[in-house]
Amino acid sequence: MTIKNSKICLGAANFGARYGYKNKKISMKELKKILIYAKKNNIKFIDTASSYKFSEKNIGEAGARGFKIISKLPKIPKRKLNISKWIKNKFKKSLKDLKLKKIYALLIHNPEDLNNNKNVKEIIKTLNILLKQNKVEKIGISVYTINQLEKYFNIYNFKIVQFPYNIFDQRIVKSKWHNIFKNRKIEMHARSIFLQGVILNNYNELPKKLKAFNKVISDFTNWSQKNKISKLEASFRFVYSNKSINKFVIGFNDLNQLKEIVRLCGKKTKLYKLKPFKISNSKYLNPQNW
Repeated sequence: MTIKNSKICLGAANFGARYGYKNKKISMKELKKILIYAKKNNIKFIDTASSYKFSEKNIGEAGARGFKIISKLPKIPKRKLNISKWIKNKFKKSLKDLKLKKIYALLIHNPEDLNNNKNVKEIIKTLNILLKQNKVEKIGISVYTINQLEKYFNIYNFKIVQFPYNIFDQRIVKSKWHNIFKNRKIEMHARSIFLQGVILNNYNELPKKLKAFNKVISDFTNWSQKNKISKLEASFRFVYSNKSINKFVIGFNDLNQLKEIVRLCGKKTKLYKLKPFKISNSKYLNPQNW
C-alpha cells in the first residue's frame, strides 16, 4: 500500500510559538524550508488558527500563496456585544497576517460558542457573509468529543469536520458520525494522529501529568517490537488506512520529521492488524486536559 502526499495537511500550531507537552517551536528559517519542501511534494494544505499566536503571521511571511489555508475562529469572549463585528475583525486580521485575500476554510475552534442561541444567529449570519463575499470557500467545525457533535453539528451546514483520530482514540470514527459524514459528503480532517507525540514516546519519558498513558504505551511498544515496525510507521499507517478521511493534520518539530512522513507515504508495506490500544481514562485523550 502506498499513500498520497496530498492527504497531508501541515499542522501549524508550533509555527509561531511553543506547542505541545514538549513545547517545541519551529523557527522562521526552518519554516521557509518546510513550505518549499511541501510545495515540491504536493502538500497543499496548512491548518492554523488565529489563537496559535504568531502562526498565521509567520506563514504569511514565509509564503502562504499556493497553499490552501484552513484557519479557525478563536473562542468568542463573554459579554461580547457585537459578535458579528468581532468575527469580521478577527478574520480580517487573519487574512492580513497570511497576506491573502481568501482562504480555503474557516472552522469554529470552540464548539461551546454555539451554546447560546443569540450568539448562534450572529455567528451563522457572519459566516454566510464571508462565504458570499468569496473570502472563504468552506465553513467547518473542530471537535474533541462525540457529545460536541451531538450538540452542535446540526446547527449549521458544515462542510468540514476536524476531529481527533489515532491508534489510542477511535471514538468518533467508530461512532455513527463517521457514516453520517460519508453520506453527507462532508470533508473529514483527522488531527492528533500522534497525540502531540505522546504515542511515539517511551512511557518512562513522559511527565507525571501524562502517566495515565504508561500502560497503553508499554503495550503498543511491545507490539511494535514484536512486529518489527516502528511506532511512527504503525500509528501513521493505522490512521491512513481509513480511506474515507480526506486530510490528516500532521504536527512535526522540523523538516526532517516531515520528510520521514513523506518517506512513509511512498513506502510500500503490508497492513498490520492492530488490536485496540485503549487508555483507561478517556479524558486524557484531550490535550486540553493535560
